[in-house]
Amino acid sequence: MALKKAWPALPQPEFRFFASPLSILDAKEALLYPCVVKPVDGGGGLGIWLIERADQLCQVVNKLVQTMNYGGRGFSGFIVESGLSGEEFSLQGVVYQGHPQALTCCQKVIEQHRDAEGCVSFYESGHVVLPAFAFTAPHAVGQLRLRQPAQLQAVERWINQHQQGQLMPTLRLPALQVSPRSSLYADLTRHAGILTTFCLTAATREPILAAFHQVIAAQPAAAGRNTVCAE
Repeated sequence: MALKKAWPALPQPEFRFFASPLSILDAKEALLYPCVVKPVDGGGGLGIWLIERADQLCQVVNKLVQTMNYGGRGFSGFIVESGLSGEEFSLQGVVYQGHPQALTCCQKVIEQHRDAEGCVSFYESGHVVLPAFAFTAPHAVGQLRLRQPAQLQAVERWINQHQQGQLMPTLRLPALQVSPRSSLYADLTRHAGILTTFCLTAATREPILAAFHQVIAAQPAAAGRNTVCAE
């Protein structure tokens, strides 16, 4: 909304705001497909769904009704926007006395998970940055969070083959059983299920992204509900 008001000439996907998941269902015939539903106050891919066809909307709405935000609170609203394929970026920075102080820009590494009903959700698994500070060497740095044992094994093979990169200390968390209605369910499914983090540095971002996507492809996303903790 800020971009639309400040710079109307900047192209943006068509979007609409909704107060609740059920209000999205009421607009089923008015939406353009494919579209993406996302909470306005979520994070890390929580509650974000790709709707490829109108007949998937009811399933996605039912999932959103059952999904709680981090800390057990509800989502304050939702945005539905036209689905666009392409590379995703995010701007990291701080605001000082009302003025944004941009630090850097990251290209995101997104995992798509298709569940048993054919609905597609997302995990924001990695970031690759291009710092442009005078006191740093010109290189790219990336971090990829690993959730599946097959991904960890793929990284270990990659590091052994290329003699590059490093793994953060592996997390050995106990298997947790938590109800979907628990106030910590979203926190655990999004963050406690990480085995370790793969860190890689290169002259440019392209070889980092290629390595990350190779690792992600080592094991397709498991169908079903979110994984509470890494296996």
